[in-house]
Amino acid sequence: MKNKEKLTILANIAKRNRTMPILTNVLITSLAPDKIKCVTWDLEDHFYCVLPAHNPMTLNHLISMQDFKALYTDKCTIGSEGLDLYLDGNKVTGYDTRGYPTRPNVQFDFGLPNLNLQSISDLVYCSSPDRTRYNLCSVFIDLAKGKIVATDGHRMDRRDGITLKLPAEAQSRTGLMFTLNAAKIAEKFKLAATNKDATYVRLVADCGSQLTSRLVDGEFPAYSQITAKKYAYKMSGVAVKALLAELEKFCKVYSKDKQPTMRLDIDQTGCRLSTTDTAGVQYSTSFNGYKFSTDKKISIGINPRYFRDALKTLNTEKVDIELSDDYGAIQINTSIIMPMKLKD
Repeated sequence: MKNKEKLTILANIAKRNRTMPILTNVLITSLAPDKIKCVTWDLEDHFYCVLPAHNPMTLNHLISMQDFKALYTDKCTIGSEGLDLYLDGNKVTGYDTRGYPTRPNVQFDFGLPNLNLQSISDLVYCSSPDRTRYNLCSVFIDLAKGKIVATDGHRMDRRDGITLKLPAEAQSRTGLMFTLNAAKIAEKFKLAATNKDATYVRLVADCGSQLTSRLVDGEFPAYSQITAKKYAYKMSGVAVKALLAELEKFCKVYSKDKQPTMRLDIDQTGCRLSTTDTAGVQYSTSFNGYKFSTDKKISIGINPRYFRDALKTLNTEKVDIELSDDYGAIQINTSIIMPMKLKD
C-alpha cells in the first residue's frame, strides 16, 4: 500500500462522522525518529498506518485530518509546541487527545485465510449507498452457500466458491456482513481475521497497515429468491465492448436522473435500445451480431446504469444474456438485474 493510498483512507474515514467533530482529526504518535503512526476512525472503521517523517521529538498529537493531508509529504519534518504541530514550519492547531475515543479492546485470533478480499471490493457496485438500509449497505459472505453477495434491492451480484469457518462462539451466524466503507477498500489488504464472536474483522496490508471494522449486525435479504431456476430466453455471443459503448451514451442522457428507464426490444434481427428524456427528446440505437433463442419479440425496461455496471465487471469479449420474460429478471454472467416497468 502506497503512502498516498494510506492518506486517502485516513482522510475518508475522518470525514464521515460529522456529529462528533473530534473524529474528523487524525491522531499522530511517534514510533521512531523517521516514522509516525497515524490513526483515524468513525466508531465503525478504525485505520492504523505508519508514514515516514522526520520527527526528533516525542509526539502524541491530535490535529485536523484535512490540514494534515494538505501539508504532509514523505520527507516533511514535524515539530511540536504544546498541543500544536509544525509540518515543515507550517503551524497546525492541535487538540487534547484525552477526548479522542479509544478503540474497543478486541482479540483477533481467528484467521480467515480463504477470504477473497478482492471479490468483496468487486461487488461494492451492487450495494445500496443508503445507510438507513444497513443490511443492504453491505457485502455479505454467506457461509452456508459459500458465496459473497451484494444487492441494493434492484440488482445483485455474487462470487462463488468461498470456504470459511468461524469460531465455535459464532457458529450461529449465517455469515459476515462487511460495511460498505470497509468493503470498498478490502482489496488493498492481504490478510483477514475475526474475533471469537465474529462481531469485528481486522484486515492487514503487506505494509503493516490495519483496518479494524465492525461487522453489520442484522439479517441479509433472502437473495436466492430472485434467482430464476431456469431462464426462458438467451442472447448468445453479445459483444461486451460494443454494447458498453452504446450504454454509456444512454447514461449521459440521464446523468442527473436517479432511476432512468431504458427500453430494450429484442428479437432475432437485433436489439433496439430507446429512451425519452425529461424534456421529451427521444434517443435510440441498436446492435446485432448475437443469437437469440426464440422467434418471439421481448420488450424489457431496464436501468441503463445497472446494465452498464454489470458489463464492466466482465473480463470477456462476449457474454450470454439470459432473460425470464417481459417482467422477469435479467442475468448477465453472475449479475442479476430486476426489470423496470415500461410506461407504454
